[in-house]
Amino acid sequence: MIERYANKKLLVLGGKPTGSTDIVKYAKSMGAYVIVTDYLDQDASPAKQLADESWLVSTDDVDTLARLARENGVDLVFTAVHEFNISKTIELAERLELPFYASRDQWENCANKDRFKKLCMDFDIPVTRAYDGFDINDLKASDHIEYPVIMKPVDSSGGRGVYICIDADELEKNYEKSLIFSKRQKVLVERYVSAEEVAIYYIVQDGEIILSMMADRCVKHFCKGVIPLPYIFKFPSKHLDLYQKTMDCKVKEMFKFIGIKNGTFFIQSFCDGNQFTFYEMGYRINGSLYYKIMAEIKGLNPLEMLVDHAMSGKMHERQLKGLINPKHDKKAAILNVIVNPGEVGKIVGLDEVSLLNGVFDLMVIHKEGTRILEEHIGTLKQIALRVYTIADTEKELQDLADKIRNTIRIWSTEGENMLL
Repeated sequence: MIERYANKKLLVLGGKPTGSTDIVKYAKSMGAYVIVTDYLDQDASPAKQLADESWLVSTDDVDTLARLARENGVDLVFTAVHEFNISKTIELAERLELPFYASRDQWENCANKDRFKKLCMDFDIPVTRAYDGFDINDLKASDHIEYPVIMKPVDSSGGRGVYICIDADELEKNYEKSLIFSKRQKVLVERYVSAEEVAIYYIVQDGEIILSMMADRCVKHFCKGVIPLPYIFKFPSKHLDLYQKTMDCKVKEMFKFIGIKNGTFFIQSFCDGNQFTFYEMGYRINGSLYYKIMAEIKGLNPLEMLVDHAMSGKMHERQLKGLINPKHDKKAAILNVIVNPGEVGKIVGLDEVSLLNGVFDLMVIHKEGTRILEEHIGTLKQIALRVYTIADTEKELQDLADKIRNTIRIWSTEGENMLL
């Protein structure tokens, strides 16, 4: 074990969100002393169970965290994928004068959907059409709106508060429900696009912006009126060559303009086979944890790079530009297992799936006893498991996915099949 950070004390905000346990495991493997804080008891916060120390302090209580960090000699602060926790970590890092990969202004440019759309338009990058200048109380008079439309909070993630509306009545009915999820009390109304989707991933090292991977984000409508959910991410994307030819340079120019120096970001886009249309992004690791795929195929882990940057100010010891190529011969996929609302009673088949040739990681998101509520329909809360797979051919990958879906069973406490 290389104890590169043996004298470092790291504070991690949030012990339950996706990716937090991987942060703790990696930091500890490198010799760091790790503290995890959130408002949850230890048995409800997985990363706390792995940490050297835990605090029962909400990530929202930055005043207390700043005081405790000073009293306990915290050297660095970090967090996982949750946007709220990232915003609070930026605030805490500023208070303590500690490094973090994103500045406040960079974060706002990327996290707020309306600011991101404006940034794209300034660089001639197509985005989904947005409607404004209408009265929500008199939508029938807004004859410039073409239905269906999609309504979303400008500053939310995970599909929360997002609705597909086929007419003015639905738009008016869902407006207040969408607004609940916006701290800025603002929603976007956009023309609804039905097209193939892609997920585009970048790594930034000392101002060098590098396209790292690209996936086809395959989605399916499971319920009327809400967004389709991703059931699989397939790597590499069949649209990769077109993207590199038409979009990569524009994107790099755009993010250099806002001064991004280090970190990782992802972009979600539609693709009709000729053109890409961006609709949102995240200046963070995404919730599907694509770093697991990249680490398996390329031996480079973007999450570990972010922890390294927090610890040392460097994303990697070597120049990443020469090490990263988004093209690869291996076929890989993240398979999402999606469930109906209910209380998880029993999950069957995990051991069998983990032993399948080609399955290299499996993440249980909802353990037995977890309740998925009606209000979670159409959000990423419906994803109960993620299975990470790799194969030599597309057919092998598809056969593996079929085996997984035929093996996994999730039953509710009432004995009903929860799988969609």
